[in-house]
Amino acid sequence: MIDLHCHMLPGIDDGSVSIEMSLEMARIAAADGITTTACTPHIYPGLYENTGPDIRQRVGQLTEAFREAGIDLKLTHGADIQIVPSLVDGLRTGLMPTLGDTRYFLFEPPHHTVPTGFARLLFDALASGYVPLITHPERLTWLDDDHYPWFVSAAQQGAWLQVTAGAVTGRFGRRAKYWAERFLADGLVHILATDAHEPVHRPPLLAEGAAAAQSWVGAEEAERLVAERPRAVLDDLPPEAPRAGGLDVGLA
Repeated sequence: MIDLHCHMLPGIDDGSVSIEMSLEMARIAAADGITTTACTPHIYPGLYENTGPDIRQRVGQLTEAFREAGIDLKLTHGADIQIVPSLVDGLRTGLMPTLGDTRYFLFEPPHHTVPTGFARLLFDALASGYVPLITHPERLTWLDDDHYPWFVSAAQQGAWLQVTAGAVTGRFGRRAKYWAERFLADGLVHILATDAHEPVHRPPLLAEGAAAAQSWVGAEEAERLVAERPRAVLDDLPPEAPRAGGLDVGLA
């Protein structure tokens, strides 16, 4: 399995606070069957002023720490990018990194406020050749029946949706579980990821989410959510290739 959303880099955002915590998270991930993790700290102007070059350097340092500790977990880089007007420029310059330097990147809507310019930013990113992976839509407090069509439209236009594995299992409460299951049932989910922040309450566990997703999408599609499509992302395959045969909405 491949985890494309994890806050494992220590001391860089609201995720891991120390190298010891990062090592513990890595051991949990490896034991769960995760072979590759994308370190995706927040980029949130005014709060988390992380940059692509710094993230890449820190991923290299953490990779070396894993080697010394004998932890068999590969790392790549990315960022959980809060949507801002400068998004596309940031991607072009590398200040806002894509996942493993591919066309795919994590597109994070604000949790508690309905974003202005949501559709326009998605369009601009897609028109510029990037593929947004909209992170954890099921956990947005403003998601309701009126805003759900935003994500249907996004998928139809070519954006991908990433749902949190723990939301499918109920780790984030009944509301997030309901929306996660609805996204799955409607064929809108492209990727499951952990969005792990620490070892206890938000651990890097992916297998349980894939198992829970089987009830809604079947075993083959559940495997695609955690293995085939994440691998296609890191291989920078065109988005229509891993989507074919998987989703009912937004097919090429």
